[in-house]
Amino acid sequence: MTKDIEAPPADGIPDDGICRRCHVTPAEAITALLARWAAEDAARAEAEAPHAEAARRREQRAANPQTADQHGPPPF
Repeated sequence: MTKDIEAPPADGIPDDGICRRCHVTPAEAITALLARWAAEDAARAEAEAPHAEAARRREQRAANPQTADQHGPPPF
């Protein structure tokens, strides 16, 4: 996780290539990762919601078949 930097640090570029401003603590990294996972889970749940609703309705229709016979020609 790096931040936008407009100029190199005054004390030079460190050996690992990441300045002190860009380093994050383990707690910050974990918090950011948990937030990303939560956002991915929410997006997945939102994408799956219509499929879950359709499955629920199919199960509901299967559990409640029509009780009266249909007489006459089909409507179409």
